[in-house]
Formats: sequence, C-alpha cells, structure tokens
Amino acid sequence: MTLIGFKVANERIGWDLLRDIWRSADATDAFDVGWNYDHLYPIYG
Repeated sequence: MTLIGFKVANERIGWDLLRDIWRSADATDAFDVGWNYDHLYPIYG
C-alpha cells in the first residue's frame, strides 16, 4: 500500500494561510498523510 502525503514549509507564512493549506488538502481525497515542519521561524540567518 502506498500512501500519498504532502509537506508544508511553514516558515514566513501566516497562520491563516497555513490553516487554508491544510483545509484544502483535507478537503480532497488525494492525500493520506500531511507533514508540518516544526519551525515557524527560519533556522537560517
């Protein structure tokens, strides 16, 4: 069984956009899993 997922790079985006991305992905049957990067601020300079 192959699972199809998506990953959101949430650095430098607002909460509203992050929420909308996840809601859009959840509204489709295209994805089985979703991943979220755990840094809200960039780890680079």
